[in-house]
Amino acid sequence: MSTRVAVALIVTGAALGLAACGGDDEQTTSTTSSTTTTSTSTTATEGGPIEEIVAHAAQVEPDEVECGDEGGIESVIGSAGTCSANGTEYVVADDGEDLELDTLTAKLDDLEETGTVRGDHLKPREAKNGVYAVATLSITNETGSTELFDDFGQQARLVAPGGTFGEPFNVLNGVATDSFLWQAQKIKAGKTASGDVVFDVSEEVAGELGTDAAIQILNFGDEGNIRRADQIGLLRTGESAL
Repeated sequence: MSTRVAVALIVTGAALGLAACGGDDEQTTSTTSSTTTTSTSTTATEGGPIEEIVAHAAQVEPDEVECGDEGGIESVIGSAGTCSANGTEYVVADDGEDLELDTLTAKLDDLEETGTVRGDHLKPREAKNGVYAVATLSITNETGSTELFDDFGQQARLVAPGGTFGEPFNVLNGVATDSFLWQAQKIKAGKTASGDVVFDVSEEVAGELGTDAAIQILNFGDEGNIRRADQIGLLRTGESAL
């Protein structure tokens, strides 16, 4: 699949391969800061190199990841670029930059940690594992038809050294009322929608959000079946040490 590359950033592939670790009912979740309480913003600091981020996502060792000229794809600029692992292309975008995949462009607008998610429908829910990581994303539809993002809560995951986490469906569905799943926004071709994805993580993993974690994004059409994905996106939640 061809990869669109931003001028200021060469996006690299993200990893979706790890199994979700957040609970039996985990799926893609989203909430905005308006639906959380006692939340704190995550500050990006220096983290590991791009090969380590991709290795976590692909569940391989860093020396099994090929990036830049070594992988024969695009060159790696700083901590962003395109890599390959296990026959899959991983596109990695720096914190705050556009992640450009074949069918969509994603950007991380905000990331907060909170112990409780609140919305305007069901009762608040406390995090089972310790902390909710609530990410607000902007998704631009790059296809020629109307699409829904994360409508089953399986198009985004959180990848970190401490594990890979899916979104809890019971939080997305009626508690996190700013989530993509609950809003069910139809995104027309060329248009952009904003919403939340939510992950229930441990305190240890929450400590990795500003350094070595990334939000894994799948193309439209690949949701719920990562095995068929030949391109995966990774939105870094921290800044890499160059």
